[in-house]
Amino acid sequence: MSIGPLCETASFAGLMGVAERSYGFPRLDRNPPTLLRFAVLPHKGGPEDFYKSFLNYMKLLNAIEQFNEWRKSRGISEHTLTGFDKDLRYFALFLKNKDLEKIKIDDIAGFINMSRELGWQDNSLHRKTMAFRKFFQFHFYQNRGVLNPMLIEAPRLKEKQPKIPTLESIEKLVAAIEEEPQRIIKARNKAIVTTLYDTGCRVGELCALDVDNVDIEEHKAVITTEKSNILRELFWSENSGSPKIIEEWYSIRNQEQARDNAFFISFSKNSRGKRLSRFGVNLMLTEYCSRARIERIHPHQFRHLIGIDAAKSGKNNSTISSLLGHKNVQSSFRYTRLYNKDLKEIHSGIR
Repeated sequence: MSIGPLCETASFAGLMGVAERSYGFPRLDRNPPTLLRFAVLPHKGGPEDFYKSFLNYMKLLNAIEQFNEWRKSRGISEHTLTGFDKDLRYFALFLKNKDLEKIKIDDIAGFINMSRELGWQDNSLHRKTMAFRKFFQFHFYQNRGVLNPMLIEAPRLKEKQPKIPTLESIEKLVAAIEEEPQRIIKARNKAIVTTLYDTGCRVGELCALDVDNVDIEEHKAVITTEKSNILRELFWSENSGSPKIIEEWYSIRNQEQARDNAFFISFSKNSRGKRLSRFGVNLMLTEYCSRARIERIHPHQFRHLIGIDAAKSGKNNSTISSLLGHKNVQSSFRYTRLYNKDLKEIHSGIR
């Protein structure tokens, strides 16, 4: 059947019906903007080629790049951008870069089930489904004819007890750093561990810290919270001797020809003097944990440690949330639920 005569003799709704019955295409005759686009398309090729050009399908990878650009314009943190991008690209690989408009809920279910078979836990899959939901929501609101994001269900999060380093393992880590022969690297690494331990800041916030934001005399710094983009203060405790460690690093760092305003800089061959990266911090901790012969300590475990210590000392959720820079006060509940000393006192008053 030729599509040319149909354009002259049949209604638009009739043409859509033919396309639906003959080629399995979805009905689009109820979309006025699409109807206007249809009216100006050239009639080259057969009916299937014509209809495909009319639909204007987008490849999944192209849709991911468009989504990333929109997220960047909103000021989303680099860490979150990278995480979502990686999850979406794995999905594109699984679907062999399928057309965005052809993706069904079964495709997402298949990806989640395969991930489970490969060993991913539900807590990890929760982030992936959140990435899918936001991705399809972005394109859904642009009337691209994609999967309804409300159909994407996320696995339930399973709350786990935060993993924290022991005081003994931290002491061994510091001792391993003390044996570092290069004075400038030793000073920097001691200051990094001290900052993570004393302030509970995120590793991204530590790397983003600028010299201009550090008040050496007052033993504090002002940072922009990574997730909520609000200003908050970090404090180094005088009781632990941290200010002396920070002052030593500050003095040595100013003697180095830094190529960046970053407080913590790199000393690797290709990026000496530049801002230290997340990867650099993780690599440093992994190396010294190996030297100390202790289990690897992740930077975020220091953050859990100060949250737990605050809960044990009787601090409420609001205080802990402010201390750690949580966007939502509910994020602090994991500490007060498990480590609130008031609960023990309440229970002893009952039993």
